[in-house]
Amino acid sequence: MNKVQRKRLGSEVIDVLTELTDVEALKGMTYEEIDSKLAGAKITLDEVASEEREKFDNMSEGLQAGPTGQKLSDAADGLEGVTWPSPDEDDLKKAIKEEDEDALQAFADECQTALDEVDSVCSA
Repeated sequence: MNKVQRKRLGSEVIDVLTELTDVEALKGMTYEEIDSKLAGAKITLDEVASEEREKFDNMSEGLQAGPTGQKLSDAADGLEGVTWPSPDEDDLKKAIKEEDEDALQAFADECQTALDEVDSVCSA
């Protein structure tokens, strides 16, 4: 993964997921805002994963088997395998409206899991 891709993941995925791990911040958002943030971040994640996979696929078999090929493959696999938050619309709307700490924390935990997975790939 190159510097531009890492920066893009940082600003368009990691920053969004970090924001969504804050229960107090979630209380001030609408479902539509959360959904829009998640959708935009997911598009970026998928694009970077696809770019990494395409770079790997376009390498010769000899390079694919080497350390650079393995790094590209690992990055693509890691990004493609991120456990992405997928909240139920009605449940999340209700949790926001009622400021249900437990439900909002459960969603924040899903975002934290995704954040940890993306961060792990970026750090490799």
